[in-house]
Formats: sequence, structure tokens, C-alpha cells
Amino acid sequence: MENAAILLCAEMRWGKNDYCSRYCCLSGTKSARELQERFPDANVYVLYENLRTLGVHEDLYKEAQRMGVRFIKYSFDEMPKVSYTNGLKLNVKDQLLNIDLEIPLDMLVLSEGGVPTEGADELAKKLRVPCSSGGFFQEAHVKLAPVDTSNEGIYIAGGVQYPKDVADAVAQGSAAAARALTIISRDALEVGGIVSHIDPELCAACLTCVRLCPYGAIAINEDDVAETNIAKCRGCGICATECPAKAIELRHFEDDQIIPMVEQYLLEVKNGG
Repeated sequence: MENAAILLCAEMRWGKNDYCSRYCCLSGTKSARELQERFPDANVYVLYENLRTLGVHEDLYKEAQRMGVRFIKYSFDEMPKVSYTNGLKLNVKDQLLNIDLEIPLDMLVLSEGGVPTEGADELAKKLRVPCSSGGFFQEAHVKLAPVDTSNEGIYIAGGVQYPKDVADAVAQGSAAAARALTIISRDALEVGGIVSHIDPELCAACLTCVRLCPYGAIAINEDDVAETNIAKCRGCGICATECPAKAIELRHFEDDQIIPMVEQYLLEVKNGG
């Protein structure tokens, strides 16, 4: 083999999947190193738009360079083109040297990224977990709750959140296991006081609250009226605001608590207080 090329970001960032998969550059650079090691006399090219070998993986990039692997920067505006006329040929513009290159190839490797598995969106709906724009499960907070979801008791790790390498997946898996242990290690769990309460005498079992509750905390009981599972309720108040019969109140945010405060505030505003 004389010439081999590895195209990074294949169908990623410039294609329908407009996000970085983090491990594509790493796997592509590893492949280049392996090819150069097996075929020391071959010309091995890595085509990149933005090379990201995070952390200690920078050593891999430097090692590949020392072995003779050639890195060529391309642009999404001038994508490399592959043709097959009297053999496989690659045409690419080197953005750093500002020259057009035509390279005859014996092998072309596409380094593709990670995409959500088929049916991930359906699973997210069943678990009541929101998804990111890329279709991956969304964490509750990127810094304060990186393995939690908006549905308490469900934790995420690995590629379900976004594409990542093995080291990141293992670290996040350990974090998710530690978070789960905070629940299963207890004999009993305390819930917050701000939960919805449904008056069975006013409830018409119209299912409005059942359909709207994002946490699945409300269900119709054996008496054919809606009932709140306080262990699941997060106190968002959606059910209380949408109930057509006004049968639902949010503990500590009841009408006889809120209305006097609003009236007092309006009175002070009227009097210039």
C-alpha cells in the first residue's frame, strides 16, 4: 500500500449531525498510527477540519506526527472530493498551505461519529426525560447535576447523554452509580412539602392533570378520582393551574396564602409604598 487517507468528521458537523462526537479525531488518529506502523513506507494522511485530541490524547497526535503521518486541514466550505477515474483519487485544498492537492489512494477511511440509537426518542418519552437537539438524553444541569435528569431517580451515563470515549463513560458511570446509591442505600426517603393536593369532592376525573403532569405523579384511583403520588410530585404547579374544576391546590402556595400577599402588595403600590 502506498497512500491511505482518513477523513475525520464524516457526516458530522457538516452533515445532518451538526455536533462533535469527541472521539472521532481520537479513533481516526489511532487508525492513522496503526496504518503507519504496519506500512512504514506508505503515505498516511489525516484530513481534519478541527482536530480535537483532548487531554492526554495529545500525546497520540504527537506520536502520529513523529511516525510520519501527515495532517491536512480542510474546510467545510471546500469539502474534499473523491473520484474514481483510473483509480481512487482524493482532491482536497490544504487550508494551511493554501494549495490544492490530488492524492491517488489505495485506501480511504471515514471516521464517523456517534448518533442516537434507533428508538431513543420513544424511550425518552416513556421515561419522561427531555432530549437535546442532537437527540441524546438531556442532563438536569451541565455542572450542578451532570448525571441527573429532570425526572428524579433516573440517571444517565455514557453515550446516552452524548458521544464520548471509554474513559469519560467509565467516570460518568461511576458518578451515576454513586447518585443511585444515595437512594437505594436508605430505608426511607423524605419528600418535599410542596406537592399538589386534589380535593376528591371537586374532582371530575377529566384526566387533564393526568395528561399534563410531566412526572407521571397523578393517576385515577379506585374511587374514580385523581390522586397525587407525593413521592413523584415535584411541585411544578402545572396541574393546579390547569384544573378546570379548581380541585387541585399546591401545598404552601394555596389561594388563601397567595391572594392576601398579592392584595397587600397592590395596596402598598397604590399607597406609594
